[in-house]
Amino acid sequence: MRIREIVKHNMSEGIFDTIKTAANWGSGETWSQARSRVQADTASKTLLKKAVPAWDNYAKRLKSMTPDPARYKQLYQQSLSAFVQKNLLGNQPIDGAVNKRELNQLISDITDAADNPQQVANLFGKLIQQVGLSQQDTTRGVPVAKILSTNPTVIQYGAVSYAQNQEGDWANQKTGRVPDEAMQAFLDQEAAKAGG
Repeated sequence: MRIREIVKHNMSEGIFDTIKTAANWGSGETWSQARSRVQADTASKTLLKKAVPAWDNYAKRLKSMTPDPARYKQLYQQSLSAFVQKNLLGNQPIDGAVNKRELNQLISDITDAADNPQQVANLFGKLIQQVGLSQQDTTRGVPVAKILSTNPTVIQYGAVSYAQNQEGDWANQKTGRVPDEAMQAFLDQEAAKAGG
C-alpha cells in the first residue's frame, strides 16, 4: 500500500470503528441507520451543552428578580415551557406534540430540581432526548382562524388573537409581539377572506 492509501484506510477504519461501536453492530442496524443515530447523538450532546448554560443563566436572573419562592417556582415552570417550545421545539407548541405528557413531566421534574444544578443537567439530557422523539400530533385538529371583529379586524388563531398595530403589522393583542412573515401573510389572507 502507498502512504496515502494506508492513511486513508486507517482513517476510514477509525470512523467505521467509532460508528460500529456506537451502533452495537450486532443489533441489525444498517450502516446508514448507525450513521444517522451517531449524528443525532452528537447533535443532542451539542444542544445539551448550549441549552443547559443558557437556561441556568436565565433561571439565575429570574431567581434574583423574584424573591417569593412560590412565585419563582411558577415562573420557572412557565418560563421553562416557553424555553423548550421556542428553543428546542422550533416554536411548535408542546401541547401539539405526540409526547406532550413526557415533555411536561420532565419540565415539572426540572422545576422540582431547580436548586440542584447537577440534577437539572441530567434531566435536561432526558428532555432533549424527548424533544428528539417529538412529532406534532396529526390527530389533533389544525387550528382554525376565526374573525372576532371586522372593525378593526381581529383574528384568533389557536389561543392567540391578532390585530394590526400602528405600523400595519399583525401583532399578538396581549403581548404586542409581531409574528414572522409567514404568519403575517396568513393573517393577511384570512383578513382578505373576511373583507377586512
